[in-house]
Amino acid sequence: MTTAGARVLLVDGDADRRDARQFALESAQGHLVTAVATVREARDRLSGGEFAALIAEATLGESDAIALLRRLPHDMANAPVALVLAEPNEHGLRRLAWQEGATAVLTEPVDVSELGAALRSALAVRTARQAVVAAEQRLASSMDHLTDVLVLVLDAAVPGSAHRGAELVRIVSALCDRFEMEGTFSDDMRRAARLVEVGRFTLGEEVPVGQRQSPAGRCTMASARLVAQVPSLEPVATVIEHIGANWDGSGMPAGVQRGQIPMRSRLLRVGVDLLSAIERNALQGDPTLGTAARELQAQSGRWYDPAVIAALTDLAAEEHPPEWHDTTAHVTYDGLRVGMRLAADLHTVSGVKLLAEGTVLTPTTLQLLRRRHELDPLALPVPIQQRWS
Repeated sequence: MTTAGARVLLVDGDADRRDARQFALESAQGHLVTAVATVREARDRLSGGEFAALIAEATLGESDAIALLRRLPHDMANAPVALVLAEPNEHGLRRLAWQEGATAVLTEPVDVSELGAALRSALAVRTARQAVVAAEQRLASSMDHLTDVLVLVLDAAVPGSAHRGAELVRIVSALCDRFEMEGTFSDDMRRAARLVEVGRFTLGEEVPVGQRQSPAGRCTMASARLVAQVPSLEPVATVIEHIGANWDGSGMPAGVQRGQIPMRSRLLRVGVDLLSAIERNALQGDPTLGTAARELQAQSGRWYDPAVIAALTDLAAEEHPPEWHDTTAHVTYDGLRVGMRLAADLHTVSGVKLLAEGTVLTPTTLQLLRRRHELDPLALPVPIQQRWS
């Protein structure tokens, strides 16, 4: 990999030394060097353009290079490398430079050949780092595409699973906000939320969502086994596998308890059961988050991490309805009732539109739907607008 032609910001208060170094870096290595004398000038240059490297004397008049290091985005792949040049006795500045993310700290006097070699090495590492990040992004994109395909196939076999997966992503994201864990809400966790029902492909019988106290367990273990067959999704499988683990160690996998359960799995467990409770209660006319949260609260310390339940309780108390919830329930044909309002257009499986979004079901429309269902079945489940109290 070539590192020639990089844009370099050189900060040196000694005019003769600055000119010599600029000439050497440009003539010998082909870099495009912008040379300035002060921290203020360097700040202006950094804010106005992108540089691959910063070379700065540790002491710069009334300031020092530490102020410049703190302005660099060290956590980004395209962040400039930073070479600090310090006198042997500047122990404090040398230590601070390393702490603030300097790529290298060279001891003065540094001749131009040594400086050029250090810069070349640092730029090579930066180029390699950028290549790794690009490869990770390509892998993440392919994993997202694979997840999308699996979700589409799953939703065709288990109608409503894609909607529940998207809803689960929003639920757990809201819980993560309560823990100030935005950074830990990783791609693997998001994929796990979307694929948590994929194990239904391998189950011998269908388990209706919302018809039992906790959907976590057998289905999530089956999902984990299926997802683990794809090598790139093994981390996702690990998250899914532990969703059924109970806080007291009584769940699946057996014997896993408390802190042994990955935090992402603990959050997803609460999300899975909360979503199930909301959908189950919606059929009884009470889709509120508070009611569902109280059901889960009864199992705090037994099934669920008490800290996650406490976060859920706070969420339920402050949001009516919560921002993550789209107030849509999905009901089966037998669950249709007078007074329900459609959350989307109602079609038959052949694609014929029967009723528009927003239509309130009446005895007459229900009778017509039942007749039509016998000839051309309705596309199920039917999305219904929930009412919040």
